[in-house]
Amino acid sequence: MQSTAFISIKGIEQTDSNENVIEFKTNGTFEKKNDIFFINYDETDEEGHTTKTVIRATSDSIALKRDGIISQTMLFRKNERHLCQYNTLFGQMVLGVNTTDLICKLTESGGNLSIKYGLEHNGSLLSNHILTVKVTKR
Repeated sequence: MQSTAFISIKGIEQTDSNENVIEFKTNGTFEKKNDIFFINYDETDEEGHTTKTVIRATSDSIALKRDGIISQTMLFRKNERHLCQYNTLFGQMVLGVNTTDLICKLTESGGNLSIKYGLEHNGSLLSNHILTVKVTKR
């Protein structure tokens, strides 16, 4: 059964010379269906564009789908590499997603997940990332 939830997201992007941290908190929905957890929320940028995000999590994989001004679907499995299509207003590109760590500690009342991964383009590492999501069911 779908419930409202408070969702806290923190993303860290690391390049050779920089570290960029983005944090935000929002309301969304949370539910469990057949051993799969779904986290849904909307993100609005400075210009008012809304991006809908759906996170689908199991004990060993996480899929993140974003639809809006930027669209992408990323699949994360520990020690695996997957390709994702990254679509923007300026064009499309294919990125490699190399997941180095994945922790999913969700229960029917909420919890958290953490993903460590690298993004590559044309075989070259662009950046390393840490994404953490905390869900509190209301």
